[in-house]
Amino acid sequence: MATDFTYNNLNKRPYFNLTGLATIIRMHIIDSCVTLQAQYFEKLLQEAQANWPPLAYTTAQLDKQCFTLIMRPSEESRELLAERLRSVAERFPDNIYYGEKNLHLTVFGLPNLDSSPLVHRHFDRYLSSHVCAVKPVTLPLGGLSIVGNTLVFKAFDPIGNLLQFNKSAVIELTEELYGDGVDITKMIGLHTEIFWLTAARLGPNQPREFLDYVIEHGSESLGALSFETMELIKTDHLFRPENTKVIKAYTLGELN
Repeated sequence: MATDFTYNNLNKRPYFNLTGLATIIRMHIIDSCVTLQAQYFEKLLQEAQANWPPLAYTTAQLDKQCFTLIMRPSEESRELLAERLRSVAERFPDNIYYGEKNLHLTVFGLPNLDSSPLVHRHFDRYLSSHVCAVKPVTLPLGGLSIVGNTLVFKAFDPIGNLLQFNKSAVIELTEELYGDGVDITKMIGLHTEIFWLTAARLGPNQPREFLDYVIEHGSESLGALSFETMELIKTDHLFRPENTKVIKAYTLGELN
């Protein structure tokens, strides 16, 4: 990329156009962030290939209640993604696919949040005071991939704001809850590295053909999703509407 500069009319010396330089730096940051996230998805996909087929969720695991922090795409976006999944389900019906009502992006999961009122209070305090630093975000959406025993749509955090939000949560909450036996890193999990929208929970004995299909469609670009709120919810591992309760909603960019 050519350096963006202009000439100072007083001394005829070239000087950097700070707006152009800032753009160059920003594009470099975006390229670096997206590349690292894409590499992490590729690593998980390679692990899935090496251990194919994955173990399916048990009924007890799917029914288990958990807390999670999510962001919901617009209704129109959910409809488009659900339509995309219906075409996958027609070819590979032995999975539990998400639909318009349960498609969401997980910011981070909190499976053990209800184990301690103290942990719950600390998370609410952290979210209420820190969500204001996260502006409404637009995330590019990639194609399909496999994370463990789950089919996902890849989402990319182009400048790393959400990832930094999660990393800060790990550091701050670990310090606050030190000695209480709470493993914040384990609770937040992979969401200090990548984000995704769950597309389906995989059924047992998945054919290699399904994995090949996912790999074939992994490089697709599915546009971008915009988000303005986060929601702390209690739900099951299928995000079934009848088992989902919103605990609190947080508006991005505002004190909550």
